[in-house]
Amino acid sequence: MCFSSGDGGAADRARAEEEARQKRIREGSRRIDETFAEFDDSFFKKRQMEYQASQRPEVDRQFKEAQGNIMYGLARSGQLGSSERTRQLGVVGRERDEAALKVADKGMEYANQAKAQVEQSRTDLMNQLNATGDSQLAANQAAARLSTLRARPAFEGLGSLFETSGGIAKQVRQAEYYNPGSPGWSGLNPLNPNKGAASQRIVTNN
Repeated sequence: MCFSSGDGGAADRARAEEEARQKRIREGSRRIDETFAEFDDSFFKKRQMEYQASQRPEVDRQFKEAQGNIMYGLARSGQLGSSERTRQLGVVGRERDEAALKVADKGMEYANQAKAQVEQSRTDLMNQLNATGDSQLAANQAAARLSTLRARPAFEGLGSLFETSGGIAKQVRQAEYYNPGSPGWSGLNPLNPNKGAASQRIVTNN
């Protein structure tokens, strides 16, 4: 049986081309890894901390507002020195702790989202590299994705964190409307102590 001398040459060429292709894929993979090296644990931890830092002032603001509303309501009802004060401040304190946990969890969620985006981009680039065998294209595409992956997303707001104390504040506002001279009002308005007694709301029905 005779074999064409060209068969061996074609096989050798195919093997050489595949070896060259695999070499380009390894080179492309290395360049992708180098480009994405900045996306390490410290990068994702920073994303988590950025979220927490952005939301901490809002937690503090809502806590102070809720605490103030409670004290105001207690003063209006003459209960500043009662056990009710301890109870209600305990409620808002627990809500503050829950808010802190919520912020921490949400920060971790943003960090995990960033990690997933990086890994998805890496997978897409590797699939493209395996399909084309073009290491330069892979490197260019990896560099092009950096700005998107580095960008901090628009963080969502927290909404109302102090639901229980918010309900207390609503009751306080209603009490103020219907009974502006109730106990404790003057004590919380040192600049105008007679405001509660002197103020009147005139409601006319047409």
